[in-house]
Amino acid sequence: IDNVTGCNLQKQISVQVFPLPSFSIAGPTTLCAGEDPKVYSTSSNQNYQYNWYTDNAEITTPADINQVGVNWGVIQGTKNLNLVVTDKTSGCLADKKITVEVWPMPTFDITGPTQICAGEEAQAYSTVNNMNYTYSWQTEKGVITSASDKSQTEVNWGTTPGTKTLNLEITDNTNGCYAQKQIDIEVQPSPEKPVMELKSQQYYIFICTDSGQIYQWYQNGIPISGQTKQFYFARNAT
Repeated sequence: IDNVTGCNLQKQISVQVFPLPSFSIAGPTTLCAGEDPKVYSTSSNQNYQYNWYTDNAEITTPADINQVGVNWGVIQGTKNLNLVVTDKTSGCLADKKITVEVWPMPTFDITGPTQICAGEEAQAYSTVNNMNYTYSWQTEKGVITSASDKSQTEVNWGTTPGTKTLNLEITDNTNGCYAQKQIDIEVQPSPEKPVMELKSQQYYIFICTDSGQIYQWYQNGIPISGQTKQFYFARNAT
């Protein structure tokens, strides 16, 4: 408006408002530490440019397409996956984030003998006892002689020498995560039943004719103290 003449002039401009890219992210949001990479995706649009990124995981595929693979690693915790989508026709962009909860896997060890002789009695093996855990013991070359769903089990390794394995799978009932562990058992061949010869009737000199490294003489099922050589000398009781 001109203050002297009172004349006025008007002008108008048009403003075009472009829409922001609209999208969502699909993929698992809860998983177990140490699992294989997971797939995450969004809608595919040839006019869109994609940029996936994360600060506490590893992207295992190209990060500039509508689908990506992510390895969340072995460390538990709350982690994030981010996606920026740009509309190439307008330059408008939008970003979105999803939160992924990585649950811990059960941690445990197996205790028990790993070297035994063939033909020995059943051996006991155990692990941590946790009321939230489900246990599953397995072996292919031995016989589990007690409960296989407890924190402790017993295994008869039989009479055949060789390397054998004992497997344990534990599932955490609070989150469904599970872990497996295996130990090797070396079953050594047992020596054959020794053969003894009586060399003298007068003094009762017994000799074990089998060569070995360790000897122990017994009388009536009781070890004779100090008698650990290949021969045993006994006086004639008469």
